[in-house]
Amino acid sequence: MIKLQIEQINEELARFNATANTFRPYSEGFIKNTRYKLEGFNSDFIDQMKKLLENMADTSAPRLLKKADMLYKATKNAVEAFEEADKALAKKIDEKR
Repeated sequence: MIKLQIEQINEELARFNATANTFRPYSEGFIKNTRYKLEGFNSDFIDQMKKLLENMADTSAPRLLKKADMLYKATKNAVEAFEEADKALAKKIDEKR
């Protein structure tokens, strides 16, 4: 017999998705937009900051976020499949009574 805590799994999925969404703005788009806002400023600090942002643009954050999205969707689909199977099984049991 398989017992699932569907509500708890859904809560954890929502927390996982919210965490991924928290980091989404800091991915490649944020870095590109920030780097261009430094144009026109002149100082050693600005040059170093531009280099830092250029290096950050190679980050794996976008790939990690994509994998997080895929994991969320796959897990959500599995939970929904278990719920549908549980409902169908409950319906068959009720029909036999």
